Amino acid sequence: MSNDGDFQTSASLLLRIRDSRDGSAWETFVAVYAPLVTGHCRRKGIQEADADDVAQNVMIRVANAIRSFDYEPQRSKFRSWLGTITANEIATQRAKLSRQPISTLTPLEVGQADPTWNRDFAEHVLAVSMDRIRGEFEPTTWATFEASWIRREPPLDIATRLGIAIHAVYVNKSRVLKRLESEVMLLAEDFPMTSG
Repeated sequence: MSNDGDFQTSASLLLRIRDSRDGSAWETFVAVYAPLVTGHCRRKGIQEADADDVAQNVMIRVANAIRSFDYEPQRSKFRSWLGTITANEIATQRAKLSRQPISTLTPLEVGQADPTWNRDFAEHVLAVSMDRIRGEFEPTTWATFEASWIRREPPLDIATRLGIAIHAVYVNKSRVLKRLESEVMLLAEDFPMTSG
């Protein structure tokens, strides 16, 4: 078991996938974001096999475009960029299924993604990040975090139930939140992107 808070700092996943030779970064990216795209498609009423096709097409488009993007704070963020790609692929898939000519579609511009996308994105990245870091903490530390941050239980109740000092509730919660923030930034550093 890892020591609480003992983790290695590394470059963000979004920076790493710009290097086509970094296979582990791409595996992680696909493992994190393909289920997000698939789940979003399913919530939009797309059948499972078609949702998988959309996710695959989104991953291909990201792979083809990511190296030509540069940071630019005035432009859209990664989540909007990915959401726009996803929305356009969903529209393309629906056009194929309805036999409507794809040429009649007007591609969305970055920032025009479906309003539910930001919620889906945030919830998914948070859940994945929590799953990825959970094993780094002692069970009592994680239980304290879940009780205090997720379930919003009173600190005194948590301390009494877990048999820890009340200040440990705040310390444990803080440790996990700090690490969680780091993991979210590693997976989804929401840096602004624009075509270069």
